[in-house]
Amino acid sequence: MFTLLLWNTALAATVDGGVQIGLFDAGLEFIEDRYSEEVFTIEPTEVAGENVSCYNRVGIANFNATIPIQSIDLSMGDDHLVINVYFGSIQGSDMVIFGEDEDTFDLCPAFDSWDFNSFRLDNARVLVEVIPELTESGFDVQISGSPSVSGDLTTDIDWVPDTIINNFVEDAIFEQIEQMMLERVPDIASTVLQPSLFAGQVGDIGLGVELTDIHADRKALLVGLDVEAEWLGEGCPISGVAREPIGLSPTIDFDNGDGAGIGIGITELQINRLFFGAWEGGLLCFDEGPLSRFKDVIEEAIEPTVENGEISIVFPHNPVFYLEENQASLSLDNVVLAMNGDVNGTNTELLQLEVNLLLGAELRVEHEISSFVFTLTHVDLSVLDFQSNGVIKNSAAVADNLIQLLEGWAVDTLVNRIEDVPIYGNLFHIADIYMRVTDVAIQDGMVVIMGSLYNSDDPDVDNEAPDTTASIESATNVHINVSWDAEDDNNGPLAYSWRVDQGEWSAWTGEMSGKIPTPSMGLHEIQVRARDDWLNIDESPYTLLFEVTPDPKDDKKGCQCASSGNGWSGLWWMILLSVVGTRRRRE
Repeated sequence: MFTLLLWNTALAATVDGGVQIGLFDAGLEFIEDRYSEEVFTIEPTEVAGENVSCYNRVGIANFNATIPIQSIDLSMGDDHLVINVYFGSIQGSDMVIFGEDEDTFDLCPAFDSWDFNSFRLDNARVLVEVIPELTESGFDVQISGSPSVSGDLTTDIDWVPDTIINNFVEDAIFEQIEQMMLERVPDIASTVLQPSLFAGQVGDIGLGVELTDIHADRKALLVGLDVEAEWLGEGCPISGVAREPIGLSPTIDFDNGDGAGIGIGITELQINRLFFGAWEGGLLCFDEGPLSRFKDVIEEAIEPTVENGEISIVFPHNPVFYLEENQASLSLDNVVLAMNGDVNGTNTELLQLEVNLLLGAELRVEHEISSFVFTLTHVDLSVLDFQSNGVIKNSAAVADNLIQLLEGWAVDTLVNRIEDVPIYGNLFHIADIYMRVTDVAIQDGMVVIMGSLYNSDDPDVDNEAPDTTASIESATNVHINVSWDAEDDNNGPLAYSWRVDQGEWSAWTGEMSGKIPTPSMGLHEIQVRARDDWLNIDESPYTLLFEVTPDPKDDKKGCQCASSGNGWSGLWWMILLSVVGTRRRRE
């Protein structure tokens, strides 16, 4: 593990890009630890040279080597990175030396093969200087000069005709080891800075990464990236007008890192790029389920009754984030809530409400649920237009009720959907490197993060998901009270999420129980899943099967649930419980 610190300081090297990453001297220790004690191999191959001594061709058949890295020392230069590699004992065995000579008139004795039993290279090291550069395909390094391997070589060869052949063998050994190391130097240099590590899919978001800038000096190796997002989940056609992403794009002055290992900053413009791509793909498309409360309010005010009512909410413009010192806000303009339905057999536009939403928010790490939390501090709603059909009675009261519902809906459903966009997360996993974030802060035009780096084989890393259990404790016509728990292989906090009938998962909570709205009459299921503080999610949720039926005593809705029940005779609404079934992850 190595500590990671992200922040904005003053005066020093900078780099352009929506995501700006800085690797400092202290952070190099993470890469040093990552590659120390790794073992590379050269598989059996033929190594040959032309016109060696009096021979037309001399070579080593089945050349092989085992190359253990003892340690790596990394440091910064003026415009380059210095990689100093120390090896353990490098060894090869069971090889053959051969010589070919086509001239029959010289005194050069041809030989088909002589056993090259083994070699051993002790106290070996290689010093490589690399210069990072921007290429069409991304991040690359150019090797400066001609690095060479040094060390103490001993060989066990049955016979060689002269010292020139012996020198060829020794040179071939060093050259093969040098070549193998030079092939791996780019991977070492770009361990946590390779753009491809940050691309891929996170949940329903696809991320594409483009390298924009790179810089190296004695203080830091800096890489700038631009990240584009695409919504890959279920969506809907966008009927609005796209606005180009806007926002501040400051350069982050990392200086020498002030003892930190790696720095990452995400600009306001970059965050709005992410949301632009997700919005275009359907991030803010909602089915009628989450909007049912609006529908009920409108239908209650209509005379005569409406049939086939359809409610919709449209976000015609992409959302825009604004980041200021210690605070963030999200602007959603020209949001339209509308409802159509059949009145007296005619499809009628019943109502349309157009508003601007400005959501004030704070960002923090919620350790109880191991996540960043986007918490609304306030909702400012400005009504731009309200139109209602004459069949709606007391339209002013209906408008007031809809505005209150819309504010509450923004706090619940809308914020949950926005949190699906991975601007940052409590645990990033790139390749087999884990970056666990422990804090987040907002500055003018940027988000700054703190955390730690782990290799995947670090004993602190947990890859095992918890095992969830759940039970129904009680129920009414309004809510079903469900409790849950989980077993896990570590003692960290657990978070829980639930869904009804394969619908959308709820937000994660650290509570051990929750109130779930009682669904309509019929057979239903509630699934509950647990997540540990390493973001391992139980992929086999605990399932509670239950049936909601009318109470035969008073013909009202009740719940027959998958839980052994007590008699709740004191309830105004009689609920009859019986075991219908459960599905467990493990028996």
